[in-house]
Amino acid sequence: MPNEQARRLLFLLFPTDVAESVYRLFGDIVAAARAQLSVELLKRQAAAMDAWHRNGVASQLREIGVPVLLATGTEDLVIPASNALKLANAIPGAWLAQFSHRGHAFMAQYPRALADLINSFLAVVDPRRGRSDKRLHTPVCSRSIPLVLFRNGPQGRGYNRNA
Repeated sequence: MPNEQARRLLFLLFPTDVAESVYRLFGDIVAAARAQLSVELLKRQAAAMDAWHRNGVASQLREIGVPVLLATGTEDLVIPASNALKLANAIPGAWLAQFSHRGHAFMAQYPRALADLINSFLAVVDPRRGRSDKRLHTPVCSRSIPLVLFRNGPQGRGYNRNA
């Protein structure tokens, strides 16, 4: 049963072609780690997620006054990419990076690309004003990784592609 749980988890985190190879390489390790999780811990995690959904902070998002970068995989099955778009639309000046054809664990597939994106974001934002007057250039990552950037307006008026 732990191996089947590991398989399901990996297929949630990665696109199918990647999940299959990750499962072949690391499935036993993931299964062993999953078997170590107590039922109590899993119940607490489920309760925390339920509370977050019930008592979310959506009404407070417009009050965020610091630079925000959201990154998501467009094929995320755990947290749909549409959720990131909703968050980004609610946070004035937020930046949204979408890794095309990537799942929930895109950062495990492309750690360098994500690090480059974060470093580029930090280089153009002004933390004192909570926004940037500069453009964040999309070739921050390897050209072989499809990445689309959007930036919400400072007053939260919607997105401009390739900020």
